[in-house]
Amino acid sequence: MEGGLDLSRKRQFKGINANFTTAEFPENINLKDIEFQLGICIESFEHIPPKLICPYLNKLSKLNNVNYLITVPYEKGLFFSFKENFKA
Repeated sequence: MEGGLDLSRKRQFKGINANFTTAEFPENINLKDIEFQLGICIESFEHIPPKLICPYLNKLSKLNNVNYLITVPYEKGLFFSFKENFKA
C-alpha cells in the first residue's frame, strides 16, 4: 500500500485490528512488548542500511511463534528501465 507508513502513524486503517511500530535501530525493538503472530514488511528492507539487515533479522528471530512475510523489489531489465525513466 503506497503511503502505508503515513497512514499507520495517523491510525487511519479503518476496520483493521492492527498495531504498527517503528524502530530506527534493532536495539529499539522491545521484545517484551511485542505480541503478534504475523509480521509483514513489504518492500521496506531495501531502505535499511546493509550493515543493519542482519542485526534486524537476528533481533526478530528471537520472537517465538512468529511468522514473517518480507518482500523486496526485484526490478531488472526492461521493467526497471521503464520505471526509472517514467517516474511520475
